[in-house]
Amino acid sequence: MIGPYPDLVQIPMPLTVRLRAAAKAGSLHLMASIAVAVATASVTFGLWYPAPFGDLSKGRDLFWLIVSADVICGPLLTLVLFNPAKPRSALVRDLALVVFIQLGALGYGVWTLFHARPVHLVFEVDRFRVVSVADIDPSQLGKAPIELQQLPWTGPTLIGARRSKTQQELLQSIESALGGVDIAMQPARWVAFDTVRPDVIAKSVPLAEFIRRKPDALAALETAVRQAGRPIQDLRALPVVSRFSSWTALIDETGEPVAFAAVDTY
Repeated sequence: MIGPYPDLVQIPMPLTVRLRAAAKAGSLHLMASIAVAVATASVTFGLWYPAPFGDLSKGRDLFWLIVSADVICGPLLTLVLFNPAKPRSALVRDLALVVFIQLGALGYGVWTLFHARPVHLVFEVDRFRVVSVADIDPSQLGKAPIELQQLPWTGPTLIGARRSKTQQELLQSIESALGGVDIAMQPARWVAFDTVRPDVIAKSVPLAEFIRRKPDALAALETAVRQAGRPIQDLRALPVVSRFSSWTALIDETGEPVAFAAVDTY
């Protein structure tokens, strides 16, 4: 064959034979891609976004966007490029390029999921706030208590955010909040959850009272009560917010969340 690749000798082949071979190669690639997606899902939702944070932090939506594109595009490119009439060296080169592009895209997507993962569930003033890696200025982590300076890899830690101690600190907090950095996102404000436990109880409302305020959300709240495994009279409600949504946390007598409902507290 005349051209820059003299080794690429094309052997005439019926179209149906070529399509069957390409379909088989594409199917094998699809199964391998699904296996990788399942492994990625186990890490994503088993470690970084345990329930309900996959929904609260939109990790589930991000995961499906990344994985769907990766699972579809890789096998589709294999289906288009695979041709058994190609010399082995050319076929290996084409498929290796497809896999390289696919793994590169998946790697970037996984890095994005990791960087967006929730690391703390912080009680601030009168609500819980989900704080992700992206919400935190790394240069400020040194101001957090020593035990909180390393961000967790296995789901969010339950902590609190202290109130302002001085008028100047209050004004700085207001200014930061206006810039999108809430108190819960400021490592210097983080404290152990035991410190804010009484405030959590004080700011919450009895669940029975909350249900009377939200009759339209009865089904979702009853489901959350079953998940909590406690009678309604032993539970209280408190808002839990993230950058993307507002839910309701069901807390027990310790002030710790025992279930969540996709119900806007406000």
